[in-house]
Amino acid sequence: MKLVCAKQEDWAQNIAPVLLSYRATVAIPFGIAPFQALFGRPMELGIDLALLKEYESSPTTQSFTTDLISKIKMTQEIILENMTESAQRCKKFYDKNAKEPEIEVGAKVLLHSSALK
Repeated sequence: MKLVCAKQEDWAQNIAPVLLSYRATVAIPFGIAPFQALFGRPMELGIDLALLKEYESSPTTQSFTTDLISKIKMTQEIILENMTESAQRCKKFYDKNAKEPEIEVGAKVLLHSSALK
């Protein structure tokens, strides 16, 4: 917001375009924009509204809904794959700097038992 607002009091006037930009920008772990992850389609911006819309070209609401559900499932699979790759990259980075703990005989340690809650 510091880049958009000259004064701190002006943030309320500029929050909508900033959020629009954030929601339309591709997120690194997902590999797609947050809006697309949530709704299963890319965000339609002002320029997109002038172009042919998908739901206008579909013959029935049923075919549009069926197509949308398949796109959402495909989007979920892509997100899952991207999140797995991102987790592997993070693990690789973490493991590079991780060290084995040095525990001596008689040292106090915490014990986790799933049977005790």
